[in-house]
Amino acid sequence: MNHAWSPMGGVVDGDVIPANPALILSTKSYSRKDFELMIGFAKDEWQFFPGHSSTFRHGNEFNAISILEQVFGKDKALSLFMSYKGLYPTHTTAQLLNDIMSMQMFKFSSLEIASNFASQVFSTYVFQFSVDLPAGGDAIHTGDMPFIFRNFTSQDMEKWPAFEGIDTQVIARLSANFGELYGSFIRRGDVGKPDRWPTFSFDNTNQTVLWF
Repeated sequence: MNHAWSPMGGVVDGDVIPANPALILSTKSYSRKDFELMIGFAKDEWQFFPGHSSTFRHGNEFNAISILEQVFGKDKALSLFMSYKGLYPTHTTAQLLNDIMSMQMFKFSSLEIASNFASQVFSTYVFQFSVDLPAGGDAIHTGDMPFIFRNFTSQDMEKWPAFEGIDTQVIARLSANFGELYGSFIRRGDVGKPDRWPTFSFDNTNQTVLWF
């Protein structure tokens, strides 16, 4: 719900989009009961968006906290940064900023939506794209697309700078493994392999996120 930075997505106009979509999907009941949900995000979502910002690439802790103050306010920015530093002591300042903003802009709302649908007894599956791509070293936003749609010819790869140098056999193998689960969900509404990918629950008993 934080609008300090313009979020991606439609503009709430009160008519076509009556309220923040993530808020509706994470709090309201859904009328159709013949519905299944699969939702995914990338491990390093935000790394796709900073572009050429020197702060994200070379900034120090002061720079990072200054950015977080714009989003979370001065009272929370420092404590949030230090909490993530405690969770990931080997991450650089840029990585910590990416970790926080990935959670803020993508992961948190996705997990809340999954919890809401799971609480309504919908079959719900959550995955995280976790393949660190060779050019950038991160699993970035949109990075799962060549794997899911199996577009990894040499001509396809020319359009994806982050994939430069990747072994296409790796993509082929992972695509086959994930595609078996993904395709089953599209056809039947379940992944067909509950031992490999259990459904997501709304409480703490089984909040499984498949690392793809």
